[in-house]
Amino acid sequence: MKKAGLVIAHLVFLGFNLLTAFYCLLAYLPFTYHQIHAGHLLSWLDAFARIHPVLNLAILPLAILLAVEPWRMGGLARWLAGGFAILQIAYAAVLTVHPVVDRLSNDSISLWYSVAVLGAVAWVPAADILCYSRNVRWIERPAGFGASQFAATWGAIFVSVLYSLVFLLLRPAGLSSREMAIALSWSLLAHLLFFLGVFLLLECLGLFAGLFRQPARLEFWFAHVVLAAAITALLRLVVWPSIGFAGWREELFSVALGLILSGINAGLALWLMGGQAVSDGIAAATCPATLGRTHSWRAAASVLLVAGIAGAWLAVRGAALDWNYLLQKLTAAAIWLTSFAGFYAIGAGRKRARSAAWIAAPLVLLGAYKGLQAASTADATEPILERCGGYDASFLLVRQLLTPPKREDSSFYQFLSRNTNIGVSVHVAPTSIDLAAPLAVSQDVPHIFIFTIDSLRRDYLSPYNPAVRFTPAIDSFARESTAFENAWTRYGGTGLSEPALWAGALLLHKQYITPFAPMNALEKLVTAERYQLYLSRDAILQTILTPSASAVELDPPEATMTLEFGETLERLEAQIDRRSAGAPPIFAYTQPQNLHISVIQREGTSVPPGEAYPGFYAPYASRVKRIDAAFGKFIEFLKARGLYDRSIVILTADHGDSLGEDGRWGHAYTLFPEVVRIPLIVHLPERLKNKVSADPAGLAFSTDITPSLYYLLGQRPVRRNQLFGAPLFTETAAERQRDAAAQYLLVSSYGAVYGILSAGGRQLYIADGVNYRDYLFGISTAHTSALPLSSGFERQQNDRIRNDIHQINRFYGFGDGAGGSS
Repeated sequence: MKKAGLVIAHLVFLGFNLLTAFYCLLAYLPFTYHQIHAGHLLSWLDAFARIHPVLNLAILPLAILLAVEPWRMGGLARWLAGGFAILQIAYAAVLTVHPVVDRLSNDSISLWYSVAVLGAVAWVPAADILCYSRNVRWIERPAGFGASQFAATWGAIFVSVLYSLVFLLLRPAGLSSREMAIALSWSLLAHLLFFLGVFLLLECLGLFAGLFRQPARLEFWFAHVVLAAAITALLRLVVWPSIGFAGWREELFSVALGLILSGINAGLALWLMGGQAVSDGIAAATCPATLGRTHSWRAAASVLLVAGIAGAWLAVRGAALDWNYLLQKLTAAAIWLTSFAGFYAIGAGRKRARSAAWIAAPLVLLGAYKGLQAASTADATEPILERCGGYDASFLLVRQLLTPPKREDSSFYQFLSRNTNIGVSVHVAPTSIDLAAPLAVSQDVPHIFIFTIDSLRRDYLSPYNPAVRFTPAIDSFARESTAFENAWTRYGGTGLSEPALWAGALLLHKQYITPFAPMNALEKLVTAERYQLYLSRDAILQTILTPSASAVELDPPEATMTLEFGETLERLEAQIDRRSAGAPPIFAYTQPQNLHISVIQREGTSVPPGEAYPGFYAPYASRVKRIDAAFGKFIEFLKARGLYDRSIVILTADHGDSLGEDGRWGHAYTLFPEVVRIPLIVHLPERLKNKVSADPAGLAFSTDITPSLYYLLGQRPVRRNQLFGAPLFTETAAERQRDAAAQYLLVSSYGAVYGILSAGGRQLYIADGVNYRDYLFGISTAHTSALPLSSGFERQQNDRIRNDIHQINRFYGFGDGAGGSS
C-alpha cells in the first residue's frame, strides 16, 4: 500500500503541474490561445484555471511528502528536497495572493511561466534519482537473453488485437471482408516491425552494456535515454504540429520535457527497486507499470487489462471529440509502453537462449514491409490503408513513424511550418485592404443579415441534398434566393475563416495581425454606410473589430462556444422591434455554435425522442433541424415587419465538418472536401435582383461575400487582386468571370495543411504538413473520391502552394526579406 500511495502522490503532483505547464504553453501559442483560452473551447480547462490556486494549495502536502525521503537521505538530495519544499510553499503563497494561471495572455510571459513550472517539476525526479539510486544493488546478469523479444512479440500482438477490436467496434462502412482482412494484416505487420525494432535497439544497447562492470545499471540508463528520445520524437512528430508549436523553442521544450518525463520514470523505478538485487536493467526501467513487481504475471495481466479497456474506451468514445487524432495517438503510445512493460514482467523470470533468428526478424520484417509498401502504391491497397487508419489510431501512428516523408517533401513541409501560425513575438504591421475607394454614403441601402453557422455542412441542407427532409425553412428560403452550388471556404477552421470573411481576402497565417482594422474591409463598409451593428461578438470578433459603444451586443462575450442560434435571433428580433423611426440601417452578424462538434459532445450527443435521421449523423442532423426552425421563424418575422424585401440575407458557414468519414471527426487540421465545401445562400431585395445576376453553378468562396456587398451597395469598381475575393452578383457576366484554369489556395486555420482547388472545383489537392501526407480528391455534386497521386503532379501543386504563400507574405510584408521565412 505504501508503494501504491507514493506512486499515486507522484502521479497527482506531477500530473497537476504538467497540466499547468501545458495550459501556460497553450496560452503562448496564438491559435490555441484564441480557440481554447479566449474561445472557452474546453469548459473543464477553464474551471481548472479558475480554481488553480486552490488546487495548488490542496496538493501542497503531496509536495512535502515527496520531499521527506530525499531529505532523510542527506547530502545533495537533502539540499534538493529542502529547496523544493521551500519553493512549493512560496509558490502556493504567491498564487493564493496573486493568481496567475487564469490571467495569462498571448505573450512570451506565458511561455516563461510554462518553463518555470517545468523547472519545478524537474526537481522531483532529480531528488528521487539522487536519493534512491544508492538503494539499488546492481549485480551481474545471469546468462540468457532476457525478455525483450518476448515483450516485443506479444506486445505487438496485444496492441494489434486490441485495435483490431476497436476497428471492428467502429464498423467502418463500405469495406468488404477482404479489405478489412488486408487492413488488419497490415496493422499486425506494422506493429510487429515496430516492436521488434525496439527489441533490436534494446538488444544492441544490452550487448554494449555487457562490456562494462555493471551491465544492468548501464542498461537501465540506456533504456531511459531511449525513452527520453522516444518522448521527444513523439512530441515533435505528433503533439506540437497539432497545436502549432514550432522553431527552436519547440526543440528545446521537447528535449526538456522528454528528459523530465524519462527522469520521473527513472526516479520511481529506483524507489520501487530499492533494497533489491537487480540484474536486469530493462525490467527495472519498466517496473513502474507493475509497481515494482518485475516477475509477477498477475500484476502484469492487471496492467494489460486496465490498459486495454481504457484504450478501447477512449478510441471508441473519444474519437468524435479528438483533435486530429492527437488524444488517440497519445493513448496508443501509452498502451505501447504499458504493453511492453507488462509482457516484459511476464517474461522476465524466464531464461531464454540467444537466437540469431530473433536478431534478424526485424530486418526481415522491414524488408517485407517496404516491399509491400512499394507494391501498395501500384494497386488498390494504399486507399484501403488510408481509410482504415482513421479507425485504428495505433496503426495510423506506427505508419507515420515507419514512413517518414521523402527529403524533398520534408523540406516542403518545413517550409509550410515556418510560414504557419506565425508567432505573437513576430511583429507584422497591418496592410490596408481597400476593396474600393473612396467610400461614400449610398442612398437607400438595404439591411444586411449575415448568419455564419459554425460547422454547417451543405449536404445536411435540402437545397444541396434532396435526401434531406428536415430543413424545410431553409429550402423555402433557397427557392427565393440564390443558392451557390459550388461554394468553398478558403480556410478550414474558424480561426482564419471568420477574419477572412470580414477582410474579403486571404490573410497572413498569423492570429492575428493587430490592429486588424486596416484589413477589415467589411467593417470599413458598414462604418462608411453608417449601419447600426448588431453582433454576437465572439472571441475572434473581439480581436478583429474596433470597439464600438454604439454596437448592440446580441450575446455576452463569454458565450463564445455556447451561442445558440434560436436565442440569438430572439434577442435580435427584440432589438429590431425597439428601433425608432428613421433609425440607421441594420447590419447583423452572428456565428452560432449549435453544430460545433465540441458542443454536440458536451450536450451528450442527444437526439429528441421520436426523431430519426437514417443516413445522417443524428445528433448533428437534429440540431440542423433546430437551426432551420429558428431561421424560418426569423424570416417570417422579417416578412411580417416589411423588412425582408429590403434586406440582404446571407446564410453560410465558416467551414464544414467531418462526421465520421473514414474515421475522421471535426475540422482541426484537415482540408478534406466535407470540411471546405460550404453552403452559401443569398437573398437580395427585389430592387437589386432586377439589376444584377449571378452564376449559381460557378465557383464561390466565403471571401467573396464582402466584395459582393461592396458591389451591391454601389461601392465600385471593386478592386481585383489574386488575394481578394470577387463580387458574386454583377450587372454583367464579364465582371464576375473567373479564369476556368485558375487554381485557388485553401488553408487550414490552425496547422501547416494547405490545398489547391482546381478544375472549377472538381479537384482538390491537399499537402498535409501536420501528418506528412498528401491527398488528391475528385469532386462532383454528390460524391467525393480519392484519386491516384503522381509525384510529378505533387511537385507541381507544391510549387503552386509555395508561390501562393510567397505572394501572401509579400502583400503583408512578411518573408522574402521582410522578416519572414521563405
